[in-house]
Amino acid sequence: MTRYPPVAHKNEIAAHGRDDSDDFLVNLDNSITNFMASVKDITDRTDIIQLVDLFYAKVNADDLLRPVFRHVEWKAHLPVMYNFWSSMLLGDQSYQGNPFQKHIHLAIDASHFTRWLQLFTQTVDENFEGFNADEAKNRATSIAGVFQHKLGLMK
Repeated sequence: MTRYPPVAHKNEIAAHGRDDSDDFLVNLDNSITNFMASVKDITDRTDIIQLVDLFYAKVNADDLLRPVFRHVEWKAHLPVMYNFWSSMLLGDQSYQGNPFQKHIHLAIDASHFTRWLQLFTQTVDENFEGFNADEAKNRATSIAGVFQHKLGLMK
């Protein structure tokens, strides 16, 4: 998803008594610089928590995925997900477990993985940009592929 910085329209600048194209370009450049400074990569556990919380809020609002996660005890599950993604992206090795085992018994098909990946990618793109953000999306794509292969869902 491409995000654009807020930009004053040239007519707005003229309305404030300035009709100079150079002023417009300076304001445009400043808007882009400020916008880019506000976009950051996933760099610490706080970012991981933000990513995971926002993602699972989308999952719980999604008509296809919400029923799959209905049984989840979120108070216990979210810290596990924080550890999982911290291990994947920050290398802190806080996750211990076998994520595939937790998914074997679920009534899921390829459409669930497609939607999961769409929501995950959307959440990353809306909030982060950089090496670890790209890595998060790459790892999620790999995980979805491996799980689908192991579950016999690949065509």
